[in-house]
Amino acid sequence: MRKPASAEMVDRPTVGYTGEFVNFEAHEIAALARHAHDPQDATLYLTAAWTGLRQGELLALRWRDIDFAGQRVNVRRAWSQAAQTEKSPKSGKVRSVPLVAELIAPLGGLSRRGYFTGEEDLVFCSEVGATWTPGGSASAIRPRSRPSAEGCPLHDLRHCFGSVAVRAFPLSDVQAMLGHAHVTTTMRYVHHRPGADDAARLSSAFRGDDVTPLVTPVSRDVSRNGRIGAN
Repeated sequence: MRKPASAEMVDRPTVGYTGEFVNFEAHEIAALARHAHDPQDATLYLTAAWTGLRQGELLALRWRDIDFAGQRVNVRRAWSQAAQTEKSPKSGKVRSVPLVAELIAPLGGLSRRGYFTGEEDLVFCSEVGATWTPGGSASAIRPRSRPSAEGCPLHDLRHCFGSVAVRAFPLSDVQAMLGHAHVTTTMRYVHHRPGADDAARLSSAFRGDDVTPLVTPVSRDVSRNGRIGAN
């Protein structure tokens, strides 16, 4: 009898990207949270937008993964709806992303809800502490009300993070935060990065001017606690 493949061994389909995706402005994300069904829903939407975690990663997030002191969110596992179990993240690697100040208060409030707040408890869980799968399907999870548009999958909120992160970090850093196996996947966010000086760079190049000051990135040191400083 053939044994079923484990969640870790299931082949994932190749997905082609067009580079087009729904993006949200900060005020839309705030409005989404305000109109959420409850505090857990609101915090889920904010966490998706401000950490860039995938839907399965959000559903497998545990309180031990939230490092308030170090301002990091550690991504260790992901929920597989197909296999009905947790598995390693899509990249196969544990990673961490910055815990922005705007997310500390919502997550902190949720950590004081009075139940399922132990180290091994799920951050976003059902009423009995189990994996939260509304309608019996994780793919059905989507904001219940969005003032500016209908039907916003959580993956659209992940795109918000990528679009903002490329404005502040080199592509290689954003690739690591999002858990992309290939930087070409991360490249989809480049056209969302403001390029106000692009015309000036091109004009300078045509004139033969030195454009190095315009294109040389500022190097950064990342300390062990995840804080970033410029050299």
